[in-house]
This record gives sequence, structure tokens and C-alpha cells, in this order.
Amino acid sequence: MGIRLKGQMFLIGAFIIAASLIVLKLNMKAPSIEEQLRLIDATMENSIASNLMTEIENSAKFSVDQKTSINNDVFDFANFTERKAGEHGLEFLFLFVGSYANVSNSYLNVSVINMLNGPISVTLNLNDGSSAQTNDMIDNTKWDTNFTFTPGTNYNLTVSYNSTYTQNVTIKTKNNKDIYVSFFDITLQTSNAVYTNKTQDTYKLK
Repeated sequence: MGIRLKGQMFLIGAFIIAASLIVLKLNMKAPSIEEQLRLIDATMENSIASNLMTEIENSAKFSVDQKTSINNDVFDFANFTERKAGEHGLEFLFLFVGSYANVSNSYLNVSVINMLNGPISVTLNLNDGSSAQTNDMIDNTKWDTNFTFTPGTNYNLTVSYNSTYTQNVTIKTKNNKDIYVSFFDITLQTSNAVYTNKTQDTYKLK
């Protein structure tokens, strides 16, 4: 069974358990039981949110051996997660930035995935003075752009959108090794809570 399929099966199982708890809750009316179910419900939501975020991040980690498909694998898995979350009344919001530094060609490919439930205008600024921008990036799309870089140099990539959001991503390039830097901003909103997580990881590529 492939890594992506394993992740999908895990999420399906988690959502089935959550749905079962909802059915159980609807059929038990005693106050003490309702209180227990609320506690179980909150615990399950927290577990589902935590594991969902881990699986999303793993979609990049487990794709590093096929470096040209990392961004597409993340995008595919995020779409699957959004569909499954929606089927269970959960709102999934997602911003992703993937940066691939190719030493051989000295180019830095940056991909941005917008799954924030609306259009955004995105600006990317490197601390060497170069920048790129796209206006009206619609929901559920991926935008790619390229920069040039000097191998072995550390860069700071500033990601901004809609003049309200700014995030710095550190890219430490190597002299003799391609690297990939992923940044995840994940939100899962349930009827009881809002779960958020921001994560940045760097991978050395073969």
C-alpha cells in the first residue's frame, strides 16, 4: 500500500470514528452521558486534528525521493483532506509554500497553494531584493515562480497575502546538494474549536 493511500485510509478511519460518536451522541440524552460524550467528542476532535496535520506534513516528507512531484503530492493530499473534512461538517483551511533549491541550475522554484476558501493576492520577497507577485489567486489553486540564487547562501523568503498576513521562511542552500523547504499553515475548524498549526521543515534531496 502506497504512502499516500495509507494516509488517506487513516483519515477515512478517523472521520468514520467521529461520525459514529455523533450518532451515539444523538441517541443518548441523559445529562451525565451527554457530558461524557462532549468530553469524548472534544478528545476525538483534538486527536483527529493533530493526526490530520501530521499526515499533511508527511505528504511532503514521504515524497522527497521524487522531488519534482512534492508540490503536486501535497496539493493532491490537501484536496482529499478538504473533501473528507467537508463531508463531516469540518472546515479545512490551508496555505502551503514549497521551495526547491536546484544547485545545478542555481534556480529556486517556489510553489504556493491557496486553500483558504477565497482569492488572495500573494507577494514573495527574497532578502536579496528579488520579488514576485500574483493577484487574485483563486481558491484551490497552485502558483509557481522561479528565482535565481547563489549556492551555499542563506535566504529569507517573506510570504505575504492580502496585506494582512506575513510569514518568513528560512532557506539555507547548500553548495553541492539540492534542498527542499516546506511551510504549512493548517487550520481545522469544528463546532467546538479551531485548531491551527504552522510548521517549517528542510530536506536534503538526493
